[in-house]
Amino acid sequence: MRMAIARQAKGLSLKIFIDKEPKLHYARILGKNIGHSRSTVKIKEEGSKLIIEITAKDTTALRATTNSILRDLQVIDATKIITRK
Repeated sequence: MRMAIARQAKGLSLKIFIDKEPKLHYARILGKNIGHSRSTVKIKEEGSKLIIEITAKDTTALRATTNSILRDLQVIDATKIITRK
């Protein structure tokens, strides 16, 4: 996993790059475009990479949305481990 953060005119932006499992459709599981009052999430699958872009008005909203997405990714990862056994 790799992350990149940037300050934009509208607030803050964070991109998370993940090597994805070929058989999983992350955008379906996480929801393609997730919107909150102070942040938005866009999910793209490009080849073997999953790109999650979070844009938020402030650092608190960015942190909360990032934590939510990371928790969802942990559940997906744990589910992969259980189903492999």
